[in-house]
Amino acid sequence: MSRPVHIWKRDIFPVIQNLLKRFFQDEVGRSAAALAYYLLFSFFPFLIFISTLISFLDLPPLSTSTFQSLIPSDIIEIINSYLSHIEGLKNGHLLLFGLFFTLYFSMRAVDCLTRAIRRAYRVTEQKVFPWHQIQVLLYTVSLIILIFASLLLMTIGRTVLTFLAKFLPIHADSINFWNIVRFVILAVMLFFALSFLYSFVPGKRQSLRQVLPGTIAALVSWLIFSIGFSYYVEHMAHYSVIYGSIGAIIVLMLWLYCTSATLILGAELNCSIANKNKMKRKMWVHTFSAKRK
Repeated sequence: MSRPVHIWKRDIFPVIQNLLKRFFQDEVGRSAAALAYYLLFSFFPFLIFISTLISFLDLPPLSTSTFQSLIPSDIIEIINSYLSHIEGLKNGHLLLFGLFFTLYFSMRAVDCLTRAIRRAYRVTEQKVFPWHQIQVLLYTVSLIILIFASLLLMTIGRTVLTFLAKFLPIHADSINFWNIVRFVILAVMLFFALSFLYSFVPGKRQSLRQVLPGTIAALVSWLIFSIGFSYYVEHMAHYSVIYGSIGAIIVLMLWLYCTSATLILGAELNCSIANKNKMKRKMWVHTFSAKRK
């Protein structure tokens, strides 16, 4: 038997088999649907909050052109249409409205995600009510700040560098190089955000080595899915013909659902690998004990 085949049968296939089993056992599809539901309801208040906050800070408006290769054009059209009505508005009531509903629905989404991750790690004890809500709130605020920073990084980073070039010795090539570097920085930020969730949510802290496979798999699979899904929607699927005016919402819901499933499966993959390693250690101990006898 060749070495690649042996590695496949010994290491990779058992993990995939266990991952598929856990997908149905832990009801990943149902958890992803609940998470996508709350993400959908937090999506538009978040756009209101971010756009209004940017107006108060006198920053350039959000641009969606950066995300056209990652997000289906139907979703981009929804965002652009929505932003066209609220861009430039300096309304304190609108800002508070967006903040309140962003926090409310985002907290529900984060709660769904944390419960799914804890289920993957077989954590059964219930969190005390006040502490659990405070923990979810902290996770939510941290993620909102991260997303806001990522949006600023992706959309107005070049504008900020151009502005700073008037006062600092920043070369023009550095500004052009930013178009590539920003994606690397964004990937690093997402990597640490996912690693943080997979490490601390289960209760017992997981090391970076333990959460690394699921984090990388979740990021890479989400990136491949988003690009593939965008291509499929734009060149093959005809949701607007089938669903009419709500076709774009259907596309958004599908994209959110698959994104949610990817996040949960990252934790499930970490647990599958951990189970395989535990079984290998037990077999090694059993073999060693048998040899000593």
